[in-house]
Amino acid sequence: MNLKTILFVLPQLLLTNAFSFPFNRVALKQYGKNTVNIFEPPRRFDSNYIEEFEPCLFYTGGNSDIPCEIYGSLLTKLAKENLTVLVINSEIKNNYQLLKEISENKPITVIGHSSGCMEALNVCNNLDTVKNIILLDPVDNRILFDRENYNTKIDLNYPSNSTLFLNARKSYKWEYFPPKAPFIPFFQFHSEKLCVDNIKTMTAKDFGHADILDYKWGEFMHNSFAKGLEDRDVSKIDTYHTWVASVIKHFIKSGEKLDLKTVNWTHRER
Repeated sequence: MNLKTILFVLPQLLLTNAFSFPFNRVALKQYGKNTVNIFEPPRRFDSNYIEEFEPCLFYTGGNSDIPCEIYGSLLTKLAKENLTVLVINSEIKNNYQLLKEISENKPITVIGHSSGCMEALNVCNNLDTVKNIILLDPVDNRILFDRENYNTKIDLNYPSNSTLFLNARKSYKWEYFPPKAPFIPFFQFHSEKLCVDNIKTMTAKDFGHADILDYKWGEFMHNSFAKGLEDRDVSKIDTYHTWVASVIKHFIKSGEKLDLKTVNWTHRER
């Protein structure tokens, strides 16, 4: 097909909605003095396509201080699942009026990774619009900031309809030859510490705490102090991110009715 044919056919396809061509959308939006990173679903050139607004508040590790750029692969894949991901940084995490504004006061899913999970749980004490909670390898950092309550269970003012713990096996696995401690040896936040109904737990086999990060950052962590997947092929990590995004989407759609037996077994521990 020559260039003239392409230039002639392409506009016709767009006008007749003969196909849908998605574009990723990543925006840095301003709300007063605050900026929010937003990963939006791909735009489609299809007049019959109705875009749904399903807001997810995403809390990065390090108490939401870690920049979202190192989660780019996962966040982009979540957006491709038609989820709008609003990254909540440390500057806005306690601004609950703003959180309601950016989520348009609609039912939300809060997603946290590592110690960002505690920030995600905290928002459930202040927003009554939380529908789902998803905790990725949750770390209980109360031992650093609230030691008196470290061993106490967490009650939420506004408990969600359903909660998912999605753990990576190697975050908790000890090695003996040679001896090496896991990344989360003692500070794992167990589901038993959360006083809510409808908790589901899933474990990704073979993966580690930092494999959820973009490849180069996960590679650095794997070679230093957070062991991950042994086969460090970039396509394997990319497939893992796709799998995590699909599990999250499946959970948001199904919630408490989610049947774990129907979830893709590719990376799940049996």
